[in-house]
Amino acid sequence: MQALERRRVGAFGIDQALTMGELEAAARDGTVGDRVVSIDQALSDMPAAEVDSDTAERACHGVAVPAARVAQWLGSCRAGGVVRIRTKGVTVALATAPADHATLRARESGAVLRIDRVLRDRESKVSSVQGLSQGSARSR
Repeated sequence: MQALERRRVGAFGIDQALTMGELEAAARDGTVGDRVVSIDQALSDMPAAEVDSDTAERACHGVAVPAARVAQWLGSCRAGGVVRIRTKGVTVALATAPADHATLRARESGAVLRIDRVLRDRESKVSSVQGLSQGSARSR
């Protein structure tokens, strides 16, 4: 074997890829945001926990999210799996699930989602996340 080319990763195919030249041109034109997928789109196949703004703000400072504070679960997770922490439909952090989906949904479990990565600018307030474009959140 001389070479191996990956043509698809999850929902993304090679037909959606940009060349470096196309990306550089988009940067010059100021259209990168129109050409690059948002964090929410890129991670859309991962389970998510929708929380209120106050809980999301604490999560963005590294504070674990009690499973009891999750308003809505989107998708199923497994113990040790990654869960998106979202508020108002925007992913603001990634966390590790300490248990499977059924255990986490049982609010009396006392389980917490440990924050692994914050995905929004530290300067922006989660309470204003509605004004935060989905493409502007970035990994730290």
